[in-house]
Amino acid sequence: MSFAVIISEKGGQERREVFDKNEISIGRVQGNDLLLPKGNVSKRHARIVFRDGRFIVTDLKSTNGSYVNGHRIAQATIVREGDKIYIGDFILRLDASSSVASPLPSPRADSGRPEVEGMRDADGGPIATPMPRAVSGEPGAVSHIPLEHDPDDPSTTGLPVVGAVPSRPPPIRPQAAGLQAAAGVVERPSFGRATIGGGPSCVVSAPPPPAAPAPSPPVPARPALAPVPHPPPPARPAPPPRKEPPVARPGHFAALQALLGRLSDVVDLEEPELATPGEAKKATIEKLLKEQVRALQQEGEIPGGVSADELVREALREATGTGPLAELIDDEEVLEVQIARFDHVVVVRDGGVTTPLEVAFTSDGTLRRVLLRLASTAGYKPREGDRTIDVHLPSGVHLSAILPPVAAGGTVATLRKRRRADLGLEDLVRSGTISRAMATFFQQCLEAKANILVAGPLGAGTTTLIGALGAAVNSEERTIAIQEIDEIVLTQPFGSSLILPDTGAETARVVRLAASLRPDRLLVGAMSGEVVGQVVEAIGSGLDGVVAAVRGPSLRQALARLAPALVAARPGLDPASARSWIASSFDVAIEVARLRGGRHRVLRVAELAGADAGEIKTRDVFEFVLDPAQADRGEGAFQATGVIPAVVQELKTHGNRVDETIFRRGTR
Repeated sequence: MSFAVIISEKGGQERREVFDKNEISIGRVQGNDLLLPKGNVSKRHARIVFRDGRFIVTDLKSTNGSYVNGHRIAQATIVREGDKIYIGDFILRLDASSSVASPLPSPRADSGRPEVEGMRDADGGPIATPMPRAVSGEPGAVSHIPLEHDPDDPSTTGLPVVGAVPSRPPPIRPQAAGLQAAAGVVERPSFGRATIGGGPSCVVSAPPPPAAPAPSPPVPARPALAPVPHPPPPARPAPPPRKEPPVARPGHFAALQALLGRLSDVVDLEEPELATPGEAKKATIEKLLKEQVRALQQEGEIPGGVSADELVREALREATGTGPLAELIDDEEVLEVQIARFDHVVVVRDGGVTTPLEVAFTSDGTLRRVLLRLASTAGYKPREGDRTIDVHLPSGVHLSAILPPVAAGGTVATLRKRRRADLGLEDLVRSGTISRAMATFFQQCLEAKANILVAGPLGAGTTTLIGALGAAVNSEERTIAIQEIDEIVLTQPFGSSLILPDTGAETARVVRLAASLRPDRLLVGAMSGEVVGQVVEAIGSGLDGVVAAVRGPSLRQALARLAPALVAARPGLDPASARSWIASSFDVAIEVARLRGGRHRVLRVAELAGADAGEIKTRDVFEFVLDPAQADRGEGAFQATGVIPAVVQELKTHGNRVDETIFRRGTR
């Protein structure tokens, strides 16, 4: 038994996924059957069950909720083919045409017997989703129906129904109204509350009056129930948008600044002991803070409604700890923290969602001390005249900071967390990073042990792609990954990960020794400096199956930077010879970029076609064409250029079967 899910991002292209199972899970992390990699999709967001010829969708207590035809669902709900399921920025439709099971029977025989649902959402408002809706212009046809029990309960055989009683329609909540407008859904008339046998009241709904319905067997009608007066709940206004720079809790922030100012009058916050304070020192500082906050309260310096305990807690965290940074580092969804000023901190979360931090730091001095405390955990010891910090913390976070007076406007810093590259090629196809044809070609290149160069700027997903390529190789191969921080996840039983040291000479020695081990596959997280010379020299001595990344805004610029790096690593080599050496070392080059809206895309897949006096030549095999109408969302289409790369002939020479149809011009 199988069914299909048609997925599209709002305003984007559709894709179709077929599942040969009765139940699938949906979420943004690996391990779900349907992967939707966006920040507004929860890790485990929803579940779809196909049972007895009907679809049942259940929200798994997601943060942003699941919606059917613009209505948020609160329990297991039956949906029909053609209904739209909204999950984050994605719209799902279900198709059982490939299944042998019978389709969901039309509920027209139960016309006039709408389903009952009395649940409310977490905010206390009525849930409009479970109310039956007329679709496709058929009077009495029910679009989606709430289930009283979970679909995994085999005892669920039917749904309770009551007679409909006309009444005034309840107001539409702002959130649901916005989704309905986006989906083009028109709210149907709904009906008031009724009680059955003295039980709790519940919202009921009935379809519009039927227009000459087709003859059907008579169904005994239940008597109409008298409406019970019940005023509808007031509509809740949408929350105000965030502002930048953040201005949330101004009274709290001013009080926090005043408290730390008082503390600095009695304690030298620059004293060395506060760089790594012990428990006794923290207890002393906390006692002083409590004394100062009481004094501020007596002087009327703390506004009403501001918690004294919270002020002490946050002030202690700044004076002796890492301020708000510790929580951000521990948060799995936070990818990067950008500090433009002590009072302007921006948090970048998974999916490219960017939000300002409401409570930042109280002064530039506090921010600088916090960053030095963080750096000390990696063994960093500031020296006289140091104006920069560039360290990898034990947690895997890369801390970069520029201090005054070099930073004229105050300390500037970035904390970038490592992103574990544990996705496969199939995951990248589902997320829209690559096309199906690209994935097939990459697999062919890996089988041929071609040398692959991945180019892209920092944060574009080069490491993720290298990790996916590494995961696609034969599990019996000996694989070595060389990287600056531990990001590439090796699943092979014979895999080894080497972390490059900071010094150039030691780095070159590690790469040279790794290549001398003659691994079946060598993955290089980033080529620069001495690493370029060692990798190119290893390829020249016969090592194949190399997958390496190089930083650059584009493939052309990345290739242009490799030649000077090779010349610097190999004195006496002229630029023209360096370009020829690089062009002959790598078979395929891939350009990765992060487009507007946070979408990662492979923009080009090209074969290196030699070098002339000025540059390394390339021939595009696949390309991503941006849609001008949706450029702000990073939407477009992958297509083949018609070029058949030389590596295909090598595959044929070694007896491998190659599907050349993927290279036909226009193939996606």
